[in-house]
Amino acid sequence: MVHTLHTFPTSNSSSGINSAAAEASFWQASSRQSRSAWQQQQQHWQHQQRRQLATGCSSASTSSMPAKATASSATAASTGSISQAEWDVAKAGQSRPQDQPQRPDVAVVLVEPQIPQNTGNVARTCAATNVALHLVGPLGFELDDKKLKRAGLDYWHCVCVRVHDSWEAFYTRYLDLPSPKRLIGYSVYGDQYYAGPEFQYQPGDMLLFGAETTGLPLQAHRDIIDSGGVLVKIPIVDNFVRSLNQSVSVGVGVFEAIRQLDEGSHHVQPRDDANSLVVRLPTPMMLHHQQQQQVQDCQTQLQQSLVHQQQQPPFSD
Repeated sequence: MVHTLHTFPTSNSSSGINSAAAEASFWQASSRQSRSAWQQQQQHWQHQQRRQLATGCSSASTSSMPAKATASSATAASTGSISQAEWDVAKAGQSRPQDQPQRPDVAVVLVEPQIPQNTGNVARTCAATNVALHLVGPLGFELDDKKLKRAGLDYWHCVCVRVHDSWEAFYTRYLDLPSPKRLIGYSVYGDQYYAGPEFQYQPGDMLLFGAETTGLPLQAHRDIIDSGGVLVKIPIVDNFVRSLNQSVSVGVGVFEAIRQLDEGSHHVQPRDDANSLVVRLPTPMMLHHQQQQQVQDCQTQLQQSLVHQQQQPPFSD
């Protein structure tokens, strides 16, 4: 390794002020260069990791990957899911097990989305809630956009995505769908509160969200009303912001809808951190279980000791 000797200009001023300023400026520049080099190294490592995930790692390279990535690759191989090298929106959703279809009672529709990162985040929400996702064009990005694939790298291929060329194409398909069905448009022009008890969701609802910059098209507003749908609104304090992020709005709407639709049948399964590949530190739940186990063990030992003492013959001289 070649080490470069850095020098900085000095001043002939007897006060040394200019020299000190020059030295401070030099070290600030050096710090920025070191930070930049570190960031480039991190970006290079992340790029190499993404390439390994995308191309299907060889056995030699897989051993050097983090545990989480190795487990994800192994799971994808065991389930026969589509590899990231074959990623295509037309294949999205095909890797889902046949006995685990998406929810039939609610769906998300993004109308003319413009920002791929938002669409990727929405896809993640849909994957986490088992909700189908529809994309209505024209889109503001290509479906093979790197940012879109990066945002949905681990779950995009598992989300059931349908792409419609235009609002007219989507609405025509919607009219052909069997009942029950209803369009719920989230809009600043909505006249109903989006959540209960004021508003009640129904099986077959399709939740519509417009472009990040312009919202739902005018024709979409008209068709929603004409078809018997509803325009709802998520109220915000708009003194400082104009609107919520699109992916945040989708999360708010989806979780309220499934909260109502699943009323009385919510089931929460705590994560088993003992078998997790990622979490190694003891969580409060783990510590609580350990304490309970210790108390139970102490009680068991005490009972065994008492039984043993009772079984001993009485002491005699």
